[in-house]
Amino acid sequence: MKMLPPLVPLPSSDRHDTTKWWTAGSSQVGFITSMSEHFCGSCNRVRVTADGSLKTCLFGSDSVSLRDALRSGVSDRELGDLIQG
Repeated sequence: MKMLPPLVPLPSSDRHDTTKWWTAGSSQVGFITSMSEHFCGSCNRVRVTADGSLKTCLFGSDSVSLRDALRSGVSDRELGDLIQG
């Protein structure tokens, strides 16, 4: 059985970083531990889902369908207004 190098935590230089970074030998891996360690207070991210929805909160149910807006031919200004709410 091949032994894997130990995981060594890396310090974060950005307080808004939602990923916990680790090194394993010459490789780097990151974990987003949103279920076990909530980071809502310092999160400054938005997410675009695979179906084109823009979500401002990983845990929230609110979203805006960028896909539908783009398919309907909205202007850049209208799209910006939609994103800004």
